[in-house]
Formats: sequence, structure tokens, C-alpha cells
Amino acid sequence: MKRLLLKILIKLIGENPFVISSVDTKVMQDWLYSSFQKEGYKQYYTLRKKFIQNELTIGMKEAEYWKRIGRIEELRALNANINQEAERRKKKEK
Repeated sequence: MKRLLLKILIKLIGENPFVISSVDTKVMQDWLYSSFQKEGYKQYYTLRKKFIQNELTIGMKEAEYWKRIGRIEELRALNANINQEAERRKKKEK
């Protein structure tokens, strides 16, 4: 029964529920690249990462600790996306 409900749900959602058609990828790529070029983002990344790491050192409840870890991982993912876009554009220029 559970399997049948999952199949129906997947059919209703579509094959790939994570593709959002309303996202303009060109605009997103431009924003990522402009962030790579600006010194302000680099300063923000450094400040935010150090701030979260300092929070981790003071000790907190387990739930709060994992929230901070999640924030660091999201910050890293954003930075990775920015760097990927910069690399993609470098390759495109060649």
C-alpha cells in the first residue's frame, strides 16, 4: 500500500520534483559570477565563517550545534557554486 501511494505521489509531482521552472538560471549565474568578482562577498564569507566557528567553541545544546554545522555547510555550498560559475566562465572564454 505504501509503495502504491509513493508511485501515485511521484506521478503527481513529476519525475524530477527538484527542477523549478520559475528559476531564471541566467540571472542566477550572473549573480553568482558578480559575487565572485566582488571583494565584499569574500569579506562576508570570512566574517560569517569565523563567527559561526566561534559560536561552536562556546558550547551549546546538540540541536543548536547541528544548526551551526548546517549553516557552515550551506555557506560552503554557496561558495562552491560561486567558484563553479567563475570556473565555467573562464572555460567559456577560452
